[in-house]
Amino acid sequence: MKHYITLFSLLLASLGFAQTDPTVIIKNVNAQQKKTVAQMKANTNKAKNNALFDEFNTYAQDEFLKIEDDNIAPYVKDYEPTPQFKKLLDENGLTALWLEGSFAGIYFKKGYLEKTFASYLSEDYALYLKINKLSSFMMEDAALIITWKELGDLVFEEGNFIQKYPNSEKINEVKESFSLDLGLFLFGAENTPSHSDPEARKAMTNFVKQHPKALATPLVNTYLTKTKDLVNKKGIIVQKDKYRKLNLSELIEKELKKLLKAK
Repeated sequence: MKHYITLFSLLLASLGFAQTDPTVIIKNVNAQQKKTVAQMKANTNKAKNNALFDEFNTYAQDEFLKIEDDNIAPYVKDYEPTPQFKKLLDENGLTALWLEGSFAGIYFKKGYLEKTFASYLSEDYALYLKINKLSSFMMEDAALIITWKELGDLVFEEGNFIQKYPNSEKINEVKESFSLDLGLFLFGAENTPSHSDPEARKAMTNFVKQHPKALATPLVNTYLTKTKDLVNKKGIIVQKDKYRKLNLSELIEKELKKLLKAK
């Protein structure tokens, strides 16, 4: 009896490993993607296709969460995927990320979901995918790894979504990302603060010129106006004490809440 119990335990363990093996997970997600696209192609109702996308995306994210340091270890060398595993990732539009020496997850490559699904979805969902293609690739080691202009473009698109699609099922999610990304655009991150980078102020100035009616423009203007006497010729804030006393983050947060409440 003990022999059979041991064999049964080994069988369960092997099944568990198979279910969490990264290569199996990736292949299962790809199979589900193909099934979802086929369903969308056969369907002219874009609202139903939106629901199909949400179902697939939730499934994919849940599956990718099963991939952790332990089960990905056989497919990694020196914090890089082995050639064979990288080939599998590339073939499925995926990338593996490491942050500060730790495995940070498997993600779809920038723009992959938009390219694969946007044509089958409603306009708001297509814009949602365009907005979200940068979400996993903006920060590393508490620093921005995209340009200030790219961040400003993202904030513009998020604001555009909020103004254009107030009744979208994605509206709350986009409002949340808009709030976070606008904060990054104005103040930067821990290791890339905006007050010490002239390119940040330049991007803000260009933003208000190019997008005078954008949702974020009043808030960007508030930041620029409040800090205009605190910068040097390069656009770097040099009067740090006065800058801190402005409590700009609190002011912007209050204005932002009023702005989004009205939408």
